[in-house]
Amino acid sequence: MHDPGYSLLLLNGQIWFQHRQMLTPAFHYDILKPYVGIMADSVRDKWEQLIGQNSTLEIFEHVSLMALETIMKCALEKSMENGSSLSDEDLRAEVDTFMFEGHDTTTNGFCWIFYALAAHPEHQKCREEDGLHFWDHLDQMPYTTMCIKDALRLYPPVPNVSRDLSKPMTFPDGRSLPKERRVTLKFR
Repeated sequence: MHDPGYSLLLLNGQIWFQHRQMLTPAFHYDILKPYVGIMADSVRDKWEQLIGQNSTLEIFEHVSLMALETIMKCALEKSMENGSSLSDEDLRAEVDTFMFEGHDTTTNGFCWIFYALAAHPEHQKCREEDGLHFWDHLDQMPYTTMCIKDALRLYPPVPNVSRDLSKPMTFPDGRSLPKERRVTLKFR
C-alpha cells in the first residue's frame, strides 16, 4: 500500500505502472479530439476582448486561467476504459496533479511560446497556417509545429526532474550510482 495523495508524478514501481496504464487511454488522440472545441471556447471570447483593449498585455494570468478552465472542463472521468477504477484517494491525487501541475506547466509553456514569437516577429508567419480545423490538419501545420517545439526546447516548462534511485544503477561505461541517490535530468 502506498501513501494516499501520491499520484503518477510521485509513484514508482508496480503502482506507478498500474496508474499509468489506467490513465494513458485518457490522453489518446481519439479521446482528446472532442475536447478541442472546449479548449477553443475557453480562449475565444476572453482573448478577443483582451486583444482590443491594449497594444501590450501581461498574459501570464490570462493564460493561467485559460489553462485551468480548460483542464477543469476536460477533467478525467472515474471509470477507466478497461473497467478498472482508482480509489477515491488515488483519484484525488491524480486530479490534483493534473489540475495543479498540468495547468502550471501548460501556462508556462504557452507563455514562453508567446514570448518567443513576440521576440522573433519574423516567425509569426506561423499565423498564416490555417488553424481553423486545427485537430484535423496538424500535419499541414509544419511551421507552427516547429515554432512550438523550438520554443519549448529553449524554454522548457519543466527545466529538470529529480528522482531518488530505488535500486543501484550501472551505466554502459561501468560507472554506477548507489540506491537512494538523487539524480536530476535537466532539459536544456
